[in-house]
Amino acid sequence: MMDRLPRRIVAVMIGTILVLVLTVGASTMWLTRALDLQARENTERQTQRAVDALLEATELVTLDYAKWIDATDRAAAVDLAWFDVNMGIATVMGESCQLAALWGGGFAQDRGWIEGGTDEGRPSLLDPAILSLAEARLAEVPLAAFAGTSFFASHGGALYAVAAARIEPPADYLHGPSPPDAEMARMLMARRLDGDVLGDMAEDYQLVNLRGEPGVAAGPAPATPGPTRSFTSW
Repeated sequence: MMDRLPRRIVAVMIGTILVLVLTVGASTMWLTRALDLQARENTERQTQRAVDALLEATELVTLDYAKWIDATDRAAAVDLAWFDVNMGIATVMGESCQLAALWGGGFAQDRGWIEGGTDEGRPSLLDPAILSLAEARLAEVPLAAFAGTSFFASHGGALYAVAAARIEPPADYLHGPSPPDAEMARMLMARRLDGDVLGDMAEDYQLVNLRGEPGVAAGPAPATPGPTRSFTSW
């Protein structure tokens, strides 16, 4: 009997140690998974902030052009040459944007510019579906508001942050009611998501190895209608 007691004590000690090891191991695994999940959620929030900031910046640049009094006057006069100089050159050189379009109002057909193209705008440069989406979204924007719309779209195999606005003066500059919506031209400007843009986003929001990927992303569908053309990963 006395010989069995030490063996039982040892067995109990070994069992206790095993339970402790298993408990610590399970706790460590749970904590690791919880930290990984938290890190993923934080990164996803940072990525969403970066994407929202890119769209907001693109929209602000577009509004600066679309609400410019000279632009509203030249649009009313259907002065294509003025837009070739003041909008086309900046787009062709890739300064304010890399893709732009003008349509509606007194313009008989849409006119577009792209980085590396010609200063003189080209008719039907953009996919009509992109212009239709911009039209549908602008229909929800009040007249004479310093506001536009923004979304992502694919063009020529590249992904762009797109913004569109009516070419009209802000309410402060109006002398009387706003012109009918059908009489106002529209402007679209877009920034291509290339390596430089993604690099700036990654640096500003501390996202490691942020890159654009062709194809369809796993996860929730984007807010913009239509199939996913590209997505970001890290």
